[in-house]
Amino acid sequence: MTNNLEILIYVVLEEVFQEAEAIVEKAEKEAAQIKKEAQMRLAELQQKAKRDSRRSDIVFTKTKIISQSALQARMEVIHQKEAMVGELLERLQEEFFDLPRQPDYPNILKGLILEGLEALKKEGDEFTCQLNEQDRSFISPALLDEAARKTGKRITLDERRMESKGGAVIWRADGQVFYNNSLEAIFQRWHDELRCLAGERLFASV
Repeated sequence: MTNNLEILIYVVLEEVFQEAEAIVEKAEKEAAQIKKEAQMRLAELQQKAKRDSRRSDIVFTKTKIISQSALQARMEVIHQKEAMVGELLERLQEEFFDLPRQPDYPNILKGLILEGLEALKKEGDEFTCQLNEQDRSFISPALLDEAARKTGKRITLDERRMESKGGAVIWRADGQVFYNNSLEAIFQRWHDELRCLAGERLFASV
């Protein structure tokens, strides 16, 4: 992936993290308060049990109930965080697919084409670049000539329009080999890693 695209992904990820963490922080504070109250009540009941052995069974039952309440509060935070990871990825996907609206997108697209050619450099010498209708306006013959000089490969625009949010699919001229650098394919390749990053960040205190 191009450096510019990696930077944009992590910038967007950081922005979404900040929003998610604010929501989770509130849930964690509520759970912490429940846990604190449960611990105080537990200590009180244990003292009563020591003073009156006849009430020990009742105290044990109440202690168990209080402990379960604290556990339920903690589990609620975990469930909220799990839901937040899913929402975070959905938000990140929306922001990622909005990249074609960004001023630097033409440079990103150029980098994706070069990356595709690099990935296929051992597969041949002539390639085509498949884009969606909108992105074709960003790729000039001069840019393709520049890509050819940099890679030593001949590349032309594919006549087929790609049904995609953006990015590029690089095909070998015979149509038998391709490298999918569409935005959808890139996000899918990054999905598991982004989920791990989100989980590590939001579950750090669990």
